[in-house]
Amino acid sequence: MELQLYRLNEAMEVEPLPAHDSLAMRWLAATKVGDAWVSTVFLGVPLPLPDGGAGFFEMLIRGSPFDGEFERAASWKEAMAIHARMVQRVADVTGCRPESLSDSDLSAMSDVVRVGHAADNSDR
Repeated sequence: MELQLYRLNEAMEVEPLPAHDSLAMRWLAATKVGDAWVSTVFLGVPLPLPDGGAGFFEMLIRGSPFDGEFERAASWKEAMAIHARMVQRVADVTGCRPESLSDSDLSAMSDVVRVGHAADNSDR
C-alpha cells in the first residue's frame, strides 16, 4: 500500500499531493519566548489524532517546563489557535514576551529546526 502525501495550498487547505510533486514540509509559525520557542509545521502526511481523525499540523514547545510537549491539528485554523495558546502558556510561566522568529533566525538553527519546526508567515 502506497502512502498518500498531502500539501497545503494557497488557501491553507489540505489537498492530496500529485504523484509528480515532492513533499516539502511547510513552516507556518515559530515564536521565541525567552529561551523557549513554540513552532508549528505542516507535516504533509496524516498522523492520528486522539479523536481518530488525521492531523496534518504539529505544534511543539522547546524549552521551558513544557519542553517536548506537542499537539496535532487537522486544519490550519485549528493549528494557529493551538500555536497561540501554547505561546501564551509558555509566556505566562516564564514571564517573557513572545517574539516571532525570522527566516534568518530559523536558517541559523537549521540543523535543529528543519526536522519539523516552523517559520513565521503571519502574512498568510
